[in-house]
Amino acid sequence: MSREDPQMKIRITDDLRERLRMSASRNGRSLNSEIVLRLEQTYDREAEQRVSDDYVAWLESGCKGEEPEMPDALRQQNFRVNEGIDAEIDAKQNANEILNIKIQQVYSKIEEQDVSILRILDMLEVISNDALK
Repeated sequence: MSREDPQMKIRITDDLRERLRMSASRNGRSLNSEIVLRLEQTYDREAEQRVSDDYVAWLESGCKGEEPEMPDALRQQNFRVNEGIDAEIDAKQNANEILNIKIQQVYSKIEEQDVSILRILDMLEVISNDALK
């Protein structure tokens, strides 16, 4: 959001303003961002409720022996959910691949070292024994 976006004035109670201010502070947002986010969430919930209502109606029509056709909004919602799941799976697979590469790099570094960990421990033991003498 930029300062060039449309602006509007609204009237709210002091109590509501204080609650919004506290929420904004707790969430690390400006008062304006908190208000905008909450308004957007309201519209998102309404859209989700419409999809949910369509889904219930679709299921009920199937229970009546009809051959129900999935409503477009529900079909789109299913598509978005599946896209999100696919993207999350891809991201986790990529992260696992990167992690495996990094692990292999660490193993390679360890193997490249002339001195093994056991040898280092042996050397530390000798040093500590010499220090105790």
